[in-house]
Amino acid sequence: MKFLAGVSALVLSAAIAASATAQTANATTITLGAETVVAGAGATVSADGVTISEAGVYTITGTVADGMITVDAPAGTVELVLAGAHITNADGPAILVLDAASATVTLAEGTDNSLTDGGDSEYDAALFSRPSLTIGGSGSLAVDATYEGISSEMHITFAGGSVRVHAEEDGVNANNDGVSVITVSGGSLFVDTVAGDGIDSNGTIVITGGTVIALGALADMNSGLDADGGVTIDGGTVIATGSSGLGMTRIAGAQESIATSFSSAQSSGTVTAVLVGTEPLLVFAPSIDFQSLVFSAPSLADGIQYEVQLGGTAAGEAVDGLYGATGYGAGTTVATVTTADAAAGGFGGPGGAPPFR
Repeated sequence: MKFLAGVSALVLSAAIAASATAQTANATTITLGAETVVAGAGATVSADGVTISEAGVYTITGTVADGMITVDAPAGTVELVLAGAHITNADGPAILVLDAASATVTLAEGTDNSLTDGGDSEYDAALFSRPSLTIGGSGSLAVDATYEGISSEMHITFAGGSVRVHAEEDGVNANNDGVSVITVSGGSLFVDTVAGDGIDSNGTIVITGGTVIALGALADMNSGLDADGGVTIDGGTVIATGSSGLGMTRIAGAQESIATSFSSAQSSGTVTAVLVGTEPLLVFAPSIDFQSLVFSAPSLADGIQYEVQLGGTAAGEAVDGLYGATGYGAGTTVATVTTADAAAGGFGGPGGAPPFR
């Protein structure tokens, strides 16, 4: 792959611009392609890709079939604005943040973006960051990973945008023991995995808003949500499936949650519903096999008994496995869960069995 050096110099802002207009005016532009071009200061090109070495805002567009964006800006605040960027790296991460005071990936409005990794590397994710990482904006990002999807050695925050992750191992991982926090405060996050956890934190997971759908693999007792220090849900809509409860049993927070496990594994595509009376609040068909379900939403109330059903029918077209409530055909009730029980520290199990906590 051939790269060309930058063609003009722009003065970079020492801090990230607050508005989209300011971002565009002050950003260095990286245009990916067979001949990648950098317009502005702070980034250099080589046969391996683009290296960013200064604080600032960098707008990235275009497609590269074998390259990488590397951030190595000690003490610098770096923002990568993906504005129609499609990056594939055959030998490691598509984006690698080695050093920075903080790193932000902003998904530009109205743009689709993708990151795909490959090969063996000590940085084992398609988007890997040593420092804390924030993902926001209003565009979309698809991550396809041969091992982990998005990983940080500190914290990860999802503040906006539509992010979809498919990974062989953990979809989202923050691995600083007892320290890392994975936060979702807005946007949508969909994760599925072949042999790992959906979202895995060696510290805690905190969800305050947005929509989270996290599907963990049955293999090795993986979960949709797995946090050594527990999961807190204070808002948003959360759907998680995986093995029979491991990692999803320490759920707290201001918002009510339902968690239940099933007596046997369920095949992908099995319609799973949560109802209050005859009204379905959730109609969902996971795309991978599962044996447990966590559901949290603002519609859940304290002290109410909910039914969990399997094997019903759903009308219409699913989005990430999620159907509308209209046209749901009842299945078999396999669990009843009372949110008051959850608030007291226990979750109902299948058919009234003891909680799997």
